[in-house]
Amino acid sequence: MKIFHVTEVFTPFVGYQEILLAQEQIRCGHDVTILARNFRSAAEPEYAGSNSNNKTISPGRTKEAGIDIYRVPAVHIVGRAWLKGIANVLDELKPDVIHCHAVMQYFSQCVAWYKKRHPSVRLVYDSHNQGTRIHNELPHRIGRWIGAKILGLLESKDICYVGITSECCRLMIDVYKVPPERVYMIPLATDHLWYCPDPQRRNAFRRKLGLDDKDYLVVNTGKILPAKRLDILAKAIAITRPKVPTIKMIQIGGGSKEHAQMIERTIEQLHVEDVVTMVPAVDHRDLADYYRAADICVWPGTVTTSMIDAAGCGTALVVTAAEGVEYQVSNDNAIVCRDKAEAEELADAIIALCLDDSRRLTLGRRGRELAEKRLNWQEVAKGFQELYEGRFDNQYRWHESQITLSETRCDIPRRHD
Repeated sequence: MKIFHVTEVFTPFVGYQEILLAQEQIRCGHDVTILARNFRSAAEPEYAGSNSNNKTISPGRTKEAGIDIYRVPAVHIVGRAWLKGIANVLDELKPDVIHCHAVMQYFSQCVAWYKKRHPSVRLVYDSHNQGTRIHNELPHRIGRWIGAKILGLLESKDICYVGITSECCRLMIDVYKVPPERVYMIPLATDHLWYCPDPQRRNAFRRKLGLDDKDYLVVNTGKILPAKRLDILAKAIAITRPKVPTIKMIQIGGGSKEHAQMIERTIEQLHVEDVVTMVPAVDHRDLADYYRAADICVWPGTVTTSMIDAAGCGTALVVTAAEGVEYQVSNDNAIVCRDKAEAEELADAIIALCLDDSRRLTLGRRGRELAEKRLNWQEVAKGFQELYEGRFDNQYRWHESQITLSETRCDIPRRHD
């Protein structure tokens, strides 16, 4: 099957669905091509320190991460992207399936027009937008209204719309006006064969980090942004330290100098600079060593796919009840604090797991089970394959009774005064 992915950003260094799903589809024997803008992230080592004006690369056809890539220029109007030359590439490749990783971009409408002219082509839209991630300024609302009208005119009964969470699906129905019967939910996943427990690598990497058996390591990964609430995590570590004197923390990620410096100042003000280490962004596959070395992985802010990767490594999680977290913790594999929990609540969760080895290991084991049985790219690829083949009446069809956080049975920690 000839599968054509369309996405605005393709950054192999970071690792995300459009990369890992495409790699799995290639392993299954499909002919896979990705079209993306000629842009690379400044988080990557070869672009480190670059500014917003010099991250572009030459357009053209390349091979990246083992995948055929078309890099094309992009034009942005009111926050939406038009990928130049997309129609020419489609006419050249003549795909069986178009997998579009956005619903309301201008290139989303272009592939719908191509589908209108080539009815036999399967078209799947894949949206990761949730209610907290959309802009509500008037130009953006007008743009969504126009986009929904255009997609409605180009509608076909065999077009599928996939969200990664229930919130994504609800947004497509309520805001994008997508017919509910054509909405499916397929969550994100992990490469469970790479992100897996390995006691020998764990011990070796902990020695490399200068840790001994008495140290408890907390790991957080991801781009440094206010929504990640890393200042709250630093405060939680400061609260935890008197009760767990051997606590250590490592944060791996990149971000603007302004945000990074703000977090560094917070760490200094809390007098935890001797136990909290900030590490620049690394290739996503290198994060497996950090997850294995960790005793607990903590994310106090917005949801990230890193939660699933850490769970795959068998590491206990502490997260908050942020929008979209349900599936990452759906095997009772985390302590779930309240959304936007304060530092004291996070500290209680960290302390609880440091003082209870059995509970910590149990959460880690359940996380690994979740990755092996459900949240891995093999299972996700099977779900999309059913849609590509026109098998629409399947287990992934979204409905109102999808899993909610209350069904995960994860608990808020007790105080440890």
